[in-house]
Amino acid sequence: MSLFSIYYIEAIKYIVILLSVLGLYYIFKRPKYAFYILLFTLPLKNFYIYIVTSMEVWKFLSLFFIMLYLYSWLMNISRKNDKFLAILLLLLAYVILTTVVNYFLIPEGAYNIITGGFFKAEGRPITQIIYFCILLSLILIPYYFLKEADVKTVLRTVLYSAILVSILGVVQFLIVQLTGINIFPIHAIDGTSHSGYLLQSIFRVNSIIGEPKHLAMFMVVAISILLFSDVNNVRLIKYKKISLFLFAFNLVFAFSTTGYALIMIVLLFYLYISNIRLILFLAPLMLIISFFLINFNESFIMQGVSAQTARIGLEIQDKSVLTYLKEEPLHAIIGTGLGNIHHYSSQYIPTGYPIFKDFPYKANSGLLFMMADYGLIGVFIFYYFVWSLLFKTYNLVYRLKGAKQFNERRAVVQLTFLMSIIFLFKYTEFLYIMLGITLLINQQLRVILNDKS
Repeated sequence: MSLFSIYYIEAIKYIVILLSVLGLYYIFKRPKYAFYILLFTLPLKNFYIYIVTSMEVWKFLSLFFIMLYLYSWLMNISRKNDKFLAILLLLLAYVILTTVVNYFLIPEGAYNIITGGFFKAEGRPITQIIYFCILLSLILIPYYFLKEADVKTVLRTVLYSAILVSILGVVQFLIVQLTGINIFPIHAIDGTSHSGYLLQSIFRVNSIIGEPKHLAMFMVVAISILLFSDVNNVRLIKYKKISLFLFAFNLVFAFSTTGYALIMIVLLFYLYISNIRLILFLAPLMLIISFFLINFNESFIMQGVSAQTARIGLEIQDKSVLTYLKEEPLHAIIGTGLGNIHHYSSQYIPTGYPIFKDFPYKANSGLLFMMADYGLIGVFIFYYFVWSLLFKTYNLVYRLKGAKQFNERRAVVQLTFLMSIIFLFKYTEFLYIMLGITLLINQQLRVILNDKS
């Protein structure tokens, strides 16, 4: 590694501590500023401190929010006759119940000692329940601490983070091509660092996010926000076309099959709701990207794209989970509980993948992730919350069509719906953020309409 790379890896823990302390200060003083720090750092999976598991800044801040506000949240939910908050409580109760029950019913022959100590093995359900609460807090924090006027700031914060990441991704790509030095290596949990290569020769851009697949996922989110804010005439940032090109560049050179597949879903949905002017804008952009792919180091590019597209399909973890759920349909219905799937599905991991035998894992697709943990019942509860919230909010938005914030509200509903579809293919925490914003808009609109009636 270069000297810069060594300093970069060494600086990570100090940056995480600094931002976490700053966020904790704002939780006491201005909670919404702490949320913006959480939001900006959410995609930066390379910035973590290993404490039982990888603890990124957003996890620390979410945990701080829970410790300080959980009681008041629960009291507020119990007092308010709110259907959506009640569904979230039902989901939490069901997930905790199925986790505890399943853990104590694991057959002795199926129990697999996991490397990593108590909190990775016997105590894994504890850490998994805490993590699940952290995820739900991503819905409650914006709901309780933001106002509807802050929605544009939320979307801008995500885009600013994406712009920083994508600029550094381009810089990383150019330096690797010119010198062979990777200035942003991937920070591994075991203390080592490595670069993301395909076929041991094709460099995959990862910027400061971590794994290339995480970069690709974030670029899909950023492109979605940029496109759907534009189609709804919501002005978020300057230089939208340059930003879109940066996002597309990083998505392409991350060489992620998941990213390639998800961007097609985004574009299809975008073309469905957009008008002819914006479709015409996409055409030259696609031509520019195609020209770049064909003319810049053609063999390098096409070899990488071919190798990745050949890998399209379920990953090893997902295949093992799916195989087990097919053989045990009862667990597919009720779930195995948070963190328990490894005990059952690891037997289906091929011998050539020992890491998944000894270390806990979950499925990468959102649908299999949820089915493995809390089954079809939990999936139904969660998506009943998601789509009933979207349907109700959509109706409220159009009841106030022509209002000052109509375009912003419509863009948020569209983005949340899109994220809920993407989530089925690839697990992403951004869905919880968008659900929190949608819940906030829903609550504000109900107040407005009640005032008018």
